Amino acid sequence: MSGDITMGGKEITGLGSAITGTKNTALTISIPTQGADDAVGVGISITADTGGSGGTGNVGGAININAGDAAGAGDNNGGSIILSPGDKVNSGTDGHVLIPDAHKLYFNDVGGEFIEGTGSALNFYGGGNQHFSLTGVTQFVRPTLHTLTTAVRFRDSAINISSSVDGQMDINADVELEIIAPLVDVAGSMLITSARTTTDAFTIQADALTSGSIARFATDSAETDVGNLVEIVNDNTAAVGNTPLMIQQDAVTSTNFKKIATLAGFTIWISDGTTAEAALTGVEGDICLNGGTGNGQTAYCNAAGTNWTDM
Repeated sequence: MSGDITMGGKEITGLGSAITGTKNTALTISIPTQGADDAVGVGISITADTGGSGGTGNVGGAININAGDAAGAGDNNGGSIILSPGDKVNSGTDGHVLIPDAHKLYFNDVGGEFIEGTGSALNFYGGGNQHFSLTGVTQFVRPTLHTLTTAVRFRDSAINISSSVDGQMDINADVELEIIAPLVDVAGSMLITSARTTTDAFTIQADALTSGSIARFATDSAETDVGNLVEIVNDNTAAVGNTPLMIQQDAVTSTNFKKIATLAGFTIWISDGTTAEAALTGVEGDICLNGGTGNGQTAYCNAAGTNWTDM
């Protein structure tokens, strides 16, 4: 676009551009589409003076704001829209209104939905019972800070992540908490508390274990250290019928049936009488116990085999 703009009466025109005024439209600015080779720099200030009559300054069509762009750059960057306090951006069709107020950006006239920037955090608020959703968010650049009374909820209020005290994270579920991973590494002490009284409180299960151990307890304690690697305690001082340790195997087909092995050079075999003594065949250094049909039997194992003796 080049050339002079001339004045004449109520209309100012120049090379297809026009500034006109009518009774119903206070001000109309028309600028033709610019070609890629046109060097144009236009600064436009639009002021609608309603004069107390309630009129509106309307701009039809798309608006591109290119403040400070090089001619022909076409990147539409660097522009800004400045709203004075109390001004609004109204969609005009669906009732949605953007209202700037201090550090908040409201999305309706009543102010129930807004985004607030505090300088250290960006807060999102939904009016009434409306939900706040993030769609297509791959990561949070900074962690979300919640107060003691707020929580991240899933499905309903019974499933949530929160923090009840400083330094503690709470994960709550009213039915089950399921963690699925090839390896779960817990660094620190673990306390498992169960309110169950008639079913298993803690279960470790490995399906079709072909090698290794289902559970392994290890320590780097020295010979002079004291303590127990595994301790089974019943805190109830009254006489109760709990069995401190029960070892059970469903299929009685292996000579490893109810076998307790140690690394001190001997092995203890324990049976409840459902297996014949001959099936409990140990190796040299093993100690075997079997309930049998009478008083039970014990056996010591040497190079010659297993030697059973009635108790």
